[in-house]
Amino acid sequence: MRAIDTYTLVVELEGPTGYFLHLLAVTATYPVPQHSVETHGAAWTNIETSSPTGRSGWKPGSRISR
Repeated sequence: MRAIDTYTLVVELEGPTGYFLHLLAVTATYPVPQHSVETHGAAWTNIETSSPTGRSGWKPGSRISR
């Protein structure tokens, strides 16, 4: 996987993967800006998001309930 410019991410698969596009619909597979990881190091996952539900009360390592 590599970014060829600001808006293009290239993913090369080892073989045909019919479900790959479905995987991309899962938020866990969204690309993360490199500058966020470089700036915050291992704590980059603690950055607040623009999620409508927010993350208040969530602690790293805990489960997310429905």
